[in-house]
Amino acid sequence: MESPVQAPRQLPPGFRFHPTDEELVVQYLRRKALSRPLPAAVIPVVHDVARLDPWDFPGASEGEGYFFSLRRAPATGRGGSSRRRAGSGYWKATGKEKPVFLQCDGGRRQLLVGVKTALAFHRSEPPSSSRTGWVMHEYRLAVAVPGVVAEQRKNASQDCGPGEWVVCRVFLKNRTGSRTNRDASCKALRSRTAAPQQRREDGGAGRQLPLLVSPPQPSCSSCVTGVTDCSDQDDEVSSIRDAPAASQREMLGQVLRRLRPAAAAAREYSAAAKEMNVRDALNSALDEEMSADPSVFLMGEEVGEYQGAYKISKGLLDKYGPDRVLDTPITEAGFTGIGVGAAYHGLRPVVEFMTFNFSMQAIDHIINSAAKSNYMSAGQISVPIVFRGPNGAAAGVGAQHSQCYAAWYAHVPGLKVLTPYSAEDARGLLKAAIRDPDPVIFLENELLYGESFPVSAEVLDSSFCLPIGKAKIEREGKDVTITAYSKMVGYALQAAEILSKEGISAEVINLRSIRPLDRDAINASVRKTNRLVTVEEGFPQHGIGAEICMSVVEESFAYLDAPVERIAGADVPMPYAANLERMAVPQVDDIVRAAKRACYRAVPVAATA
Repeated sequence: MESPVQAPRQLPPGFRFHPTDEELVVQYLRRKALSRPLPAAVIPVVHDVARLDPWDFPGASEGEGYFFSLRRAPATGRGGSSRRRAGSGYWKATGKEKPVFLQCDGGRRQLLVGVKTALAFHRSEPPSSSRTGWVMHEYRLAVAVPGVVAEQRKNASQDCGPGEWVVCRVFLKNRTGSRTNRDASCKALRSRTAAPQQRREDGGAGRQLPLLVSPPQPSCSSCVTGVTDCSDQDDEVSSIRDAPAASQREMLGQVLRRLRPAAAAAREYSAAAKEMNVRDALNSALDEEMSADPSVFLMGEEVGEYQGAYKISKGLLDKYGPDRVLDTPITEAGFTGIGVGAAYHGLRPVVEFMTFNFSMQAIDHIINSAAKSNYMSAGQISVPIVFRGPNGAAAGVGAQHSQCYAAWYAHVPGLKVLTPYSAEDARGLLKAAIRDPDPVIFLENELLYGESFPVSAEVLDSSFCLPIGKAKIEREGKDVTITAYSKMVGYALQAAEILSKEGISAEVINLRSIRPLDRDAINASVRKTNRLVTVEEGFPQHGIGAEICMSVVEESFAYLDAPVERIAGADVPMPYAANLERMAVPQVDDIVRAAKRACYRAVPVAATA
């Protein structure tokens, strides 16, 4: 009997469902096969996989979906065809089955719990068929899992006939093959009907595709937490759907935090209900842009298997595969050149440097190839590439890992240079950088990765994007303007708070974009406050602060009531010793004293720290 189309339960903004193979098999598939309550009601049931195209599966419009189904045929034919008919084409196994293990005894022992099969979707029938970017990972339980075989035989016949329960993950993957195949897949996804009940007709058969999706089971935590009476938990989880959108995230977080970590596959980006740290902001921006645009891919040292030196690419290899998350050798010149070449041919690479100090190995590709090609080709060649990674001082990593390169790259025509401070900056600016047609230098800060910031529902929306070249007034004031970027914005805000207690109202400008520089915002603020303090971490000579000072002198000199104050790093290579490193980097007290000088306030002589 066909069920009406019902979409799976939607998670609130800030959550995503991306379980590990172990979680998917143990916490979801095994419980489904044993008719036990699931940790979270987010996986629907698809009754007839063979009659569907991949873009018709639940969740496919977002680029990835999960569903339960009954498998009636083996993944690969014995001595024959490995194809499975589906909708307008067929699925074909792409390799050997892979075991899924459960880690036991603290990782000292492994238990085989499942088997994973990868299949690719092909359009039409041989010999005219063509492989698309759609991939299905099918998980089934290992034969040795106790109690499963008899139980699922009994329950499968009650649901929709004999078969073996499997859980599937379907997603759109970028391939190195024909661009036509990728574009066709994306076009089919975009043309998917708005109403899920309306399905494409199956070839020339003239029959409407059934659906497919039955409602997810109510979630229950009794089997995870040991609670005997789980009615309260069921009621609480069920009430999330009816709660206001603003409350859903916090409510679901409270439920998930009572479950074991392995069961909580719907992960929060950050602990607080309306906060996100910079690491998660960058990760979510990469994830959403890769999901929305199959031409976007990530490459760099340890971005795949290790999930990034700073875990920015966590989960992306599992979701998008090695064709779109590429681990590279330790050769910045080599993989940067590959990235620039890929951008020449219409792809959108995101090249990660473990630290921007290492970008010096690849500076020829960045400046002579990426930055200049558009001008030298009279606009015929576009180079949409992002170079990103940590920049500036961290904590005791020495001179060769601590330099700020903002001024270096801001000097080059053809490049755009962005410097995020908050989670909002990181999400919005990285999305803008990936979508931009020109090469972008994206300078992060290692010390900000774990710092959390308040975020609004607008920031969490997948369509959120910040304009390049626009600064943000982080704090309004009337007595003095303080400009800063990256980590120094936080220092400037701390200084402004101290100054406010002494009767000085400081306006703090987060530059966000170094090239292009928002000169209008800076000059407008200076014309209001009549004083300026620039703050940067880099070297003082030929720095960002010097450029800002010159802009104000050229456009707003008549409004200045005091000489401009410029705070920068010491004009020496970064020391290794912690006490010397602190002296080489601007501190909050330095900004406070500079603002007082600009306001003609007495500045006491501070003791050396």
